[in-house]
Amino acid sequence: MAIRKTDISEKIGEWIDAEMAKNDGYLPKAAEIVADRVIREGHAEELVREHGTWIMVEVWQAKAHGDRDAAHRDGDRKADPGELGKEGTSLLDIQYSVDGRYMTLGDMHKGHLRMVQKASTKRAETALRDSHMFSRLADNLKKGETVRARFTDEQVRSMRQEFHVE
Repeated sequence: MAIRKTDISEKIGEWIDAEMAKNDGYLPKAAEIVADRVIREGHAEELVREHGTWIMVEVWQAKAHGDRDAAHRDGDRKADPGELGKEGTSLLDIQYSVDGRYMTLGDMHKGHLRMVQKASTKRAETALRDSHMFSRLADNLKKGETVRARFTDEQVRSMRQEFHVE
């Protein structure tokens, strides 16, 4: 049965859910299996036609942001953090994401710096909030117990929100 263009996203979602159930919830493996299925069953073209722009953006971001460590992965800094302390490496040449494009620190003006500061502060607050939530969850679980078995979504949200950055 042919999948109508409007159904491809729903079908892929269902297939990934089914594969995750078979693979202990491991999304990368499920996505790999489903990608093979999409190609094998001839749905690749309709997938690209429906989601091509989004796919291209994701591919570019993965390339641009790299995957070397958390500081590099978060997408705001285009430099190998291991190089920053080495002689001859200028902090002024590190590139940061400013309003969707990369600029070197040395070329930024006050407005650019405030934009990067706000984005960095927001990410830091989110990371602190998540860290607090993970700590609270871990403190309340028995060995081998899962979060889903012990807590409701509402309880987890409450733990996450109870942490405030002043």
